Amino acid sequence: MFKSACLLVILVFSSEVFSATAQETSVSAAHTESLTDQADRDRYEEHSTADSLSLPLQAECSAPPDSLVRDTSAGQAHCSNDTLLFTEEPGRLAVNEMEEHSVQKEIRYPGIAKKQDRLAREMMRRVHLFDWREAEKIALTMQELEKKDTLPALSYLLLVSMKIFQVQNNEYADERAKKRLLRQIDDLSPKGIELAPIDNPYDSLFATNLLINGGIRGFRATLKMDESLIESAREGLRALRLMEQMVKTDPSIKDGYLGLGIFHCALSKAPAIVKFALNLSGHSVSLSKGLDYLRKASAQGHYTSDIAKQYLIQFLDPYYGHSAKEKSAVFDYFKQAYPQNPYYTFLELDEYLCFNREKLAPVGTYARYRDRIRAFEITGESALKYATLVKYQYRLVNPFPAADLRPDPGVDLREFSYYPSFLRALETKLLLAQYDQEQSSYLASVQFIESEAKKALDMLSQSDMGPGRRGFYRWHIRDALRL
Repeated sequence: MFKSACLLVILVFSSEVFSATAQETSVSAAHTESLTDQADRDRYEEHSTADSLSLPLQAECSAPPDSLVRDTSAGQAHCSNDTLLFTEEPGRLAVNEMEEHSVQKEIRYPGIAKKQDRLAREMMRRVHLFDWREAEKIALTMQELEKKDTLPALSYLLLVSMKIFQVQNNEYADERAKKRLLRQIDDLSPKGIELAPIDNPYDSLFATNLLINGGIRGFRATLKMDESLIESAREGLRALRLMEQMVKTDPSIKDGYLGLGIFHCALSKAPAIVKFALNLSGHSVSLSKGLDYLRKASAQGHYTSDIAKQYLIQFLDPYYGHSAKEKSAVFDYFKQAYPQNPYYTFLELDEYLCFNREKLAPVGTYARYRDRIRAFEITGESALKYATLVKYQYRLVNPFPAADLRPDPGVDLREFSYYPSFLRALETKLLLAQYDQEQSSYLASVQFIESEAKKALDMLSQSDMGPGRRGFYRWHIRDALRL
């Protein structure tokens, strides 16, 4: 059965790339030649100049040291391929990214109207605040505008990405709400693809339609991964081809790098047979290349910048020095951008408690997190869940919190119901150093850690968290407790 599945994967990759390769060169050339109308050419050149904008300072460069070129006049270094910049001051990453992003807000992709762009950016801000209802209202307003003025179907891409995020991150009230989200995704996806035709490379909206069409397919592929590897591979490779074509057609559209980054990062750790199939199709993958793509989307993406940052948190190594610094800079960005959403504080504290506990040692740490907790805005069930999880985490930062900083054990943590058991095991592990290994107290503590760890892992396995996300947090538990 496994061999048959692997063969199917190979056939999917091979057939998809065979049908796509013949089109790529001619389509790219045709699109460039299509800009014979002076207005189209001017607009194309206007957007293409966006590619010359320098990237914000990155915490580190993923390229090997030999490929770095020092610019002594600027006091910075950059990769020889000029795709990434970095500074030795990792704390500057978040500030520079936000400054760069403010410049990017002046850029609009081909065919996107100014009001449409403004609504799209506000919608994505609401998404990152987990204000799903308001985000959907804005998207529906966008749809009306797109229909009235015959604009690119950007709202469909953003709505599909939002609803898939909700499904994958358990951001729904119950199973009935989840099924409703899945139905909406099934309705929106084909409609958005239909409204973003890519059969005419002479269309001045060709590159924008590639982003919308390929983006919807790419997000849909991540959703199908847990259900059907074959279908996910088919959809994912088709999306990859469209994103690659979009980058060649209009390099100023940086949001396409998100899909390329996810593809490379997710498949860099795939089974060898899948990598073999990719190699046959001419699509070898690497984690470093995927991270570079995500960095570019994070730094210069217009609508998906913050989504790319979340994937960087997921894929950057927590132990490797420069990656850990880069992650810290991303956490600093979210702290400044969305202080009212407890989700980002939860991600940060989970990272530090599991892998970098020295980050929590400086004097004043407990006061900073105290102030952040008190700044949370509890706008719904999601915010309440993550705020409660942060309060559980805070007990390992300050063992004697004020009454308003203590977690309410009555709050349903849903897929994170295992988390208090995990933290109890971790807290006990941190106290082991005060015991002699021969003492009965030490042995009792070890038994308690093992018991709570098993309980946490069992609860996590039985939760409704998706397989990929479940594996991510299982790794956190095992590494934190050294199981």
